[in-house]
Amino acid sequence: MTQMVTLELPESIAAQLAELNEAMDRDKSSKDISPMEAASIMGVNVETLKTSARYGGCPFAIYGKKDSKSQQITKIPKLPFYLFMVQARLGVELIGR
Repeated sequence: MTQMVTLELPESIAAQLAELNEAMDRDKSSKDISPMEAASIMGVNVETLKTSARYGGCPFAIYGKKDSKSQQITKIPKLPFYLFMVQARLGVELIGR
């Protein structure tokens, strides 16, 4: 028989999850979150996040250029970003059921 373990969510993590949820609902008509806001939630430099997307190290972000003369574009869709940020929590909840 499996024993259920209850873990208390630390206040700092609860605050970060609340910030994440607020960011997802800030502009309900948009399916994206800005790289600046995503970086802030993650606690990383925005240029670091953009560079990670550029070199394929960021599984939730899309990097591209319109043409060879245009600026670089980093797009962060809300759904993949949200699922990436809460994956461990979702896994714990699913295993605990």
